[in-house]
Amino acid sequence: QRIGLTIFDGNPANLIPLTDDYDAIIEITTEMSSNFEDYRDIPSVTNKQSSSAIGDGVMGCISNLGNLDNTERSKSVIIATDNLPGEGETVNINQAARYAKRYGITFYGISIGLANTTADKLFENATTITGGSFYNINIYSSEDEVTENLIEKILEQEAAKAIGAPEVTYSDAPDIWLLISIASFVLFLIFVWRLKL
Repeated sequence: QRIGLTIFDGNPANLIPLTDDYDAIIEITTEMSSNFEDYRDIPSVTNKQSSSAIGDGVMGCISNLGNLDNTERSKSVIIATDNLPGEGETVNINQAARYAKRYGITFYGISIGLANTTADKLFENATTITGGSFYNINIYSSEDEVTENLIEKILEQEAAKAIGAPEVTYSDAPDIWLLISIASFVLFLIFVWRLKL
């Protein structure tokens, strides 16, 4: 599967375009984890209001998916955020979710903020619009549990996408009549050979 990475605060910035080069993804994300402040302070990304433009972040991820009209591939967006929406959003999270649904994109949300808040409810509602799932990291036993659940959901989505309409197929393997024909031909050759004797 192809994976990309977009970071956002005020504005989204695409750090890893869609790729299946997993070694490069691991290398970049490992480097990011040890120098995160360098990425957070990118002027075009930083939101001076100290809260995130989450809807804009979702739209940034969607725009980096490429050809949205391609129905052959399943498409997912996973957003992890402190879930403190900024006042400077140009698109709110519900609008972004409805846009995602229009193109068959499943939206998954991970909140690292306080659980069971009004913002959480809005975030969860946005994910369900697209058939996705919502997780608040604070009510799970570990980040691994969230990750495993997310992977399971996305694999189920992939499996559903792979199931198409039933098709009638014809096998070219030998059936009984072909075998009878071959056996008859062999018996005919033996019979002719015996007559010559």
